[in-house]
Amino acid sequence: MPSSGSAYTFAYVIFGEVWAWIVGWALVLELLLATAAVARAWSLYAAQMLTDLGVRLPR
Repeated sequence: MPSSGSAYTFAYVIFGEVWAWIVGWALVLELLLATAAVARAWSLYAAQMLTDLGVRLPR
């Protein structure tokens, strides 16, 4: 058993390759969802800042 690692590593050791593959993709999808949420929030802040500065954005 590795002394350090991610959920993928532990799933690989305990359950095998198939379950580790599923866990690995779940981790990737989780990170993509979090990145999309942060990007959406930052784009709203940027759009509001440009509007406050008088820059008109097309719809």
